[in-house]
Amino acid sequence: MSLATHSFSWDGISFDVPENWNIAIYKFPKRLTRVEFEDDYTTRIEAEWTRPLRTLDMDRIQERFNASSRKLTRDADRTKRIEDLPSGWAATLYQLPEKHKLVTAMYLGPTSELFCFFFIHFEPKDPEDPIEVVSAITNSLKIQTGSLKRWTLYDISLEIPSDFQLLSTRFETGLKLFVFRWKRRKFCIWFINLADLVRKKQSLGEWMARLFNSSRLFRSLVFRIDGDNRIFSTRRKRHRLGHIEEIVRWCFKYQFDCIQDKENNQLIPWIFSYRNESDLEQLKNITANGIGLADNG
Repeated sequence: MSLATHSFSWDGISFDVPENWNIAIYKFPKRLTRVEFEDDYTTRIEAEWTRPLRTLDMDRIQERFNASSRKLTRDADRTKRIEDLPSGWAATLYQLPEKHKLVTAMYLGPTSELFCFFFIHFEPKDPEDPIEVVSAITNSLKIQTGSLKRWTLYDISLEIPSDFQLLSTRFETGLKLFVFRWKRRKFCIWFINLADLVRKKQSLGEWMARLFNSSRLFRSLVFRIDGDNRIFSTRRKRHRLGHIEEIVRWCFKYQFDCIQDKENNQLIPWIFSYRNESDLEQLKNITANGIGLADNG
């Protein structure tokens, strides 16, 4: 039976992972991106990638790794170099005591535009075959280029200008939130599941107002609904922290709306804090689950 996978896109690269492995941790150390994937029980992948500032040599990288991993090699019952990988890849399978397995895999782009390193963990009773998992990752890895960057995980997909920097996230069952910064502007977007149940309990405007107010992401505003259940915002007369944030970013204008993704039964509300009307041009390039921000149907 072939391995079932899903696509994962994060910070400029994409690759496939087993369908029940999802991102659990991410970090952005200096010039480095780190992510960890888990299944229902434990960590399965630790991955890091960077965009080198100079040309790297794969042979020297492997030599240094082999030297630094001598203890791992000694502790392994058996090691096997994985063959027939796409160009730029090198991977080794370690058979560890008590039937545990570990795969190390590294990739260097043809012009050193990207270097990736993966630790992939396998417990004795895991159903996935290590060679199939490595094949899925190595054959699907793509480096994103162009003016847009794609973020794909769980059951959601977001395409956003490449110069929007991810500041924070919130991933919970039924709720995913991304907060981005662009030249001191702030863009927030939520993905909410079970939209049909949400709409049965309250109007869309009432629900959005509650969500935005409870998020505390824009403390200088209060969101309310009018007589037609349409959402609008008013400014707090006094909110020291909220107004200081606006002054620091020099952004006093806001636009917000909500995509109703009927196919995926999701609501996708968003808020953009900006300076000038020309900033709104950026919104034309953003799509969520393949739907543009201006398309609310």
